[in-house]
Amino acid sequence: MPEFDLHGPLMSLPLAFKTEVDTIPANVPYFNVPDDLIETWRARLGEGRIKIGLAWAGNPQFPKDHDRSVLLKNILPVCAVQGASFFSLQKDLREGDRDVLGVNAHIVNLGSEVNDLRDTAAVMMSRDLVISSDTSIVHLAGSLGRPIWVLLSANPDWRWLLDRNDSPWYPTAKSFRQKESGDWRGVVEELRAQLAKHLFLMV
Repeated sequence: MPEFDLHGPLMSLPLAFKTEVDTIPANVPYFNVPDDLIETWRARLGEGRIKIGLAWAGNPQFPKDHDRSVLLKNILPVCAVQGASFFSLQKDLREGDRDVLGVNAHIVNLGSEVNDLRDTAAVMMSRDLVISSDTSIVHLAGSLGRPIWVLLSANPDWRWLLDRNDSPWYPTAKSFRQKESGDWRGVVEELRAQLAKHLFLMV
């Protein structure tokens, strides 16, 4: 899936409008997805348990990709939480991802079934929660007003600010931050524990 251009001229608008944290416009959703497309994906993917969309890596050409992307094998503990079904929103697989998916059949790999961002958005709208590293998936989910849990590095993009686990841009976002640079283990364990608790409360 292509990355949004989140570093172009439009990102100068907050400066031009003298935007502060308390005045950031965050009236989500500000994208709409056709109901028929959402229902098509809902029927295609089935009902049942809590349904979670999952993404772990962005464009490898992005300058700070090594900070933000996670290896699929490193977030498997999250997918081991009982009571949920997991659906990969990852369009472009990294080396080794296909093998990991092949031996973890409980993660449904949508792969080439997702043709564009409209399909991705419709899948999100038919799921209960999205979990992702800091990629375009997060911004799409946030703009749709979908519940999104974000895995963040110790030195994240400036939009995530510091010392907080929410987002002034996306009211439905919750972040899980590294305590030390490069250490995803603690982030994954915290997210796994929170997800187990979340699913228990939803039963």
